[in-house]
Amino acid sequence: MIPTLAPLYLDDEPTTPFHRQLEHLQRVLDGYVMWADPVHIDQPVSDDVDAVIVPDLNGLAYRMVESFRRIDHPILVITSEFGTVSMWDWEIRDHLRRRGVDTIAPTSLAESHDVCRALAVKSQMRNGSMLAYQDDLGAGMQPDIFKRFYWWEDECVGLVTEKLGVTVERRSFRELAARAAAVPEARVDDAWQRWEGRIPILDLSPTARLEAMRLYVALNDELDEAGEVIAAGINCLNESATSPTTPCLAWNLLFEDRGIMWGCEADLTSMLT
Repeated sequence: MIPTLAPLYLDDEPTTPFHRQLEHLQRVLDGYVMWADPVHIDQPVSDDVDAVIVPDLNGLAYRMVESFRRIDHPILVITSEFGTVSMWDWEIRDHLRRRGVDTIAPTSLAESHDVCRALAVKSQMRNGSMLAYQDDLGAGMQPDIFKRFYWWEDECVGLVTEKLGVTVERRSFRELAARAAAVPEARVDDAWQRWEGRIPILDLSPTARLEAMRLYVALNDELDEAGEVIAAGINCLNESATSPTTPCLAWNLLFEDRGIMWGCEADLTSMLT
């Protein structure tokens, strides 16, 4: 998945400097973005667009602050042929910033590429979900520590959905542990055979491996049933009495297998980062 950018122009019609810089952008960002049709600053921007990009930030911007304020997409300013913000645009950007208009202005081509990748991740999040396995929310081991975490607050979950479109589904760790305990050994053996020799193992007892792989199989089943899951986590240390194993091996295998991000203690904010 790559993001879609809409080139934004300030003049009544796209000018020669605008077209020239857009050609540079299409060259240096090739493979990182898709391009929508150019749009005037006062025209609505499609919801399918991930960000607008300003190839030519000229002096008209000083008189268009309100127009910039109305844009509800990220605003990229990449105005040099090298894929960076031109130093001549610093004053305009500062003028906009002091009036409440934030822009993203990369100072290296690598940073521009990073911004494009970040937009792609943000776009993917809009259709994704995160699973948080937990029951007691800090009431287990070391409650004096674990009750401090923001990601257990409803406010945090609400902001994750509001700002990024990610659905957070809280599930029972106890029910997951029971599902893992019921996994037949034959399924565990089949799963292990697929991994044996592919990962280094040191001082892992057969019993520990069995329990870890039971949890791996159970989580695999849950992920198959859940749909577009981008990350998941378990409140495992705080609720360590729930399961005979930690989920670390299972999560690492699922990352290798499916690219699933995971977080200790179902830490939503770390998984988002």
